[in-house]
Order: sequence, then structure tokens, then C-alpha cells
Amino acid sequence: MKSLRIALIVTLVSLLGITLRTEDVLAQSGPAPVLTYYYSWWAPPTVGPGKSPDWPVVPYDSWDPAVIRTHVAQAASAGIDGLVVAWYGPQELNNQTETNFRMILDQAQVNGIKALLSVDLGSAAWFKSTQEIIDGLTYALNVHAQHPAYFRYNGKPVLFFWFQGRYSLSDWAAIRQQVDPNHDSIWIAEGAALDAMPTFDGLHMYTISWADNVGGTLAQWGNSTRAKGGIWVATAMPGWDNTYTQQSEKYVRDRENGGFYRDTFAGAVASSPNMIVITSWNEWWEGTQIEPSNNYGDFYLNLTRQLISEYKSSGAVSGGGSSAPPVQATEVPAATVSTAAQSESGSILTQTPTPLPVSTERPTSTLPPTITPTVTLTSTVTQTLVSASTEVADTTGVETSHGNESENLKEAIKTNSTDWLILGSSILAGVTGILLLGAVARAYVRSKQSQ
Repeated sequence: MKSLRIALIVTLVSLLGITLRTEDVLAQSGPAPVLTYYYSWWAPPTVGPGKSPDWPVVPYDSWDPAVIRTHVAQAASAGIDGLVVAWYGPQELNNQTETNFRMILDQAQVNGIKALLSVDLGSAAWFKSTQEIIDGLTYALNVHAQHPAYFRYNGKPVLFFWFQGRYSLSDWAAIRQQVDPNHDSIWIAEGAALDAMPTFDGLHMYTISWADNVGGTLAQWGNSTRAKGGIWVATAMPGWDNTYTQQSEKYVRDRENGGFYRDTFAGAVASSPNMIVITSWNEWWEGTQIEPSNNYGDFYLNLTRQLISEYKSSGAVSGGGSSAPPVQATEVPAATVSTAAQSESGSILTQTPTPLPVSTERPTSTLPPTITPTVTLTSTVTQTLVSASTEVADTTGVETSHGNESENLKEAIKTNSTDWLILGSSILAGVTGILLLGAVARAYVRSKQSQ
């Protein structure tokens, strides 16, 4: 009798696990989660006329719990699934990104959305050694990622990285081996960094405002990322204006009354992403905010709600017909990855020339924040300037560095086949579990009748 009860309990637990895993597979087949970059280091003296291209309706302190409550509620109301929060590590002294993230997680849980970390390596004052990175990531995964509101993809906690080129690929390989050798979490690198995989699990572009052909650029990078076995996170953004910063390459990408935002969102959706990230909720100095503002009111918050609703209901978004190319304030902010780039191991990485996004600078978390000095990227690729005519292929015939449309179709079929195989296996396991449960129940009934 005791053994029968134990068998019954084990069967029920196994069946529950199978059901949960099946639900995970089904959830993956829906629309990609829509995230947005969020910065929690602002104070009233840091933005305003002469300091930023736009500013909040009421300038705020990011550490104010009421501000965080409002922002998270607004994001949730627009259909945003998660906030990608810039983070300088777990230390609390002069680092409100840590203490604010705790409040953001709690408010995300209240509002039914998620939050995750963007490990920000843009300032020399933070993550000053590989050991500090190891310690910080270990803390993030052991503490923050255990919160119920921390964002997960395929059941794994996700970490974004910004300016990971500050450290070499060999450094990152050693860091990954120390922190997460089995890839139980998902690490998303930033920029033209295909060689970051497989140490990192995926790739995203912080900004695509430099691209004349946004749809073609997103499709090209999506295909290249998938060809490397990586997770593709596509970028949508309303515009760009970093002319108030100390960045070396300054330019403006006009918003065109929402046209550019709609085009980038449509391009992101069409690139078959695993996730979509909006740059940004509130990067005021670079003019990418969708948060209600002095210049635009709540126009972009409402447009965000409309775009996400359109995407989640139909699986597609219509373009906005934007046409204005980036207006350069200094020199062209784009380069190409050379056709033969030398890896750290000495092997040759063959790549079709593709535009390299301009790197951007992040303020520190002090009050008021300050622009960090430009850091020279440690990269394994050679950068060369190109003319606009060779930046990207036309949207009607996008070429990638990994084959033609038939090869891309094979990749999609392979991916979908794998999903269906997993789903079919889960269903078969579920049926087997039900049959096993029935057998245990019948044995139990027989044993009772024989007493």
C-alpha cells in the first residue's frame, strides 16, 4: 500500500512537470516579448533646456518610489512585457541602480510584468576587473534572478550586456566559465559582435538610428545572429538626438511624427526576433525616450500601446513610411565589419560588410550623473568607413553573410520543426503519464478489493 501511494505521488508530480513544460513550449510560439530600456539614475538638474533635447513633464529623482510606481504602471498599461534596467553592480554606495532595481522588481510584480538587468560596462568606475564582473553576475543570478518578477526566456533568467567590448573575448570566456558554464542563464551581447557567440547566447543593437534602411539592417543582423546559433533581439526606437552629449559622433534621426518608430517596430517584428527591445523608456540625453515628455506629451506612450497591440493581435505591424536619413552633426557614424576579421584564436571570420553602429556613452549613477570618458573598444574586427550606397541591401532583396532566402527558409523550418518535436514529445510524455496514472489507480483499487 505504501509503495502504491508513493508511486501515485511520483506520477502526479511528473505529470505536473510535463504539463508546465508543455505550457512553456506553447508560450514560445506566440509573439516575442516586448522589452524597453529603462534608466534609473536621473535627477532634476540633469535634464532640461540646454541639457537634453527633451525632458520629463515634471523632472524627477529616479530613486523616488512614487516615480518608479508610476513608470512601471505606465509601461504595463502600454503592453510592455519587461524593463531592461541599466545596472552598475550590487554595491549600494553611490549606486542607485542597485537599490532602485529592487523597487522596480517589486513594482513589476505588482503590475504583472517583468524586469531584468542590463550589465552596464560603459563607465570605468564600475566593474573595474573581471573578478568584479564575476562577483556581480554571481550576485545577480543568485539574488535578483530569483525574484518572481525577474524576466526569463525559455525558463532561463536573461542578462543584457552593454559595452562588453571593454573586455576581451578570452576574458568573457573565463567569466562565463566561472559564473555560468552550463549556460543556465541567457546572456545577450550588444553591437556588431557576432564573434561574441557562443560565449554569449545572443545579440542586440542598442541603436539602429544610423541605418538608412532599417528593415534591411534588422533582417540582416537577425539572420546573421541565428546563423551563429544565437538568440536575436530586435530593436525598435522612436528617434535619436545625441547632440547635447559629449559623444564624439553626434547626429539626429528625426522622429517624423512617429513614422520612424513605426518603421523600426515593423522592421523588428519582420526580422523574426526572439525578443524585441525598445530604446528607450527614458534615455533623455540621446533623445530616444517614449516616456511622456515636455515636447511630445504622451504621444509616444500611446503609440507604443498601439504598436504592441497591433503586433500581439496580428503578428505584424504596418510601416510608417519614414524617409529622412540620419542628419550628421560630425562625421558618418557607421563603419563596416571587414570581410576577413581575425579572431583571438587566430582563425579567420568571414563576414559580408555590414554597418557597425556607433557606440554610445552612459552617464554614471552619481547625482547628478556625468558623461563617462570615451573608452576605446577592444575588438577583434577591423572597422572601415563605407559609403551610404554599400551600407545595407535593399529591403526587397536583403542579402546576408550566411546564404540566400532558401537557406533562411531552411533555418526557419528547422527551428519550427524543433519546436513541434519538443511539443509532440511533451504531449506523448503527458499521455504516457496519464496511462501510468491509470495503471497505478487500478492497482490501488485491486489491492483495496483484495483486503
